[in-house]
Amino acid sequence: MPEDPFVFQLPSRLRESLAQDLRLAWRDACSEARFAYLSWRDSGPARAGEAFAAYVVAIDNEAKAAQAIAGFRPDPPPAASRRCGSSPPS
Repeated sequence: MPEDPFVFQLPSRLRESLAQDLRLAWRDACSEARFAYLSWRDSGPARAGEAFAAYVVAIDNEAKAAQAIAGFRPDPPPAASRRCGSSPPS
């Protein structure tokens, strides 16, 4: 709780929803990478190249999803907080 009782920030359901979407996308990318790895591991010599290419794409997608989560800032910067009766920041 802030020291000043008149300082507040409204929770952003949009931010929370976006964070959840990013987590789900990363989880799905991890699953796809695992299945691609297993497919590559179990593929015969005739499909090894194709299976490896699919695995590389899946790993790249997982890395991009992880970077999106790492770059996400769930809370607005401190300057975004407002005081009761103050005008919005410009």
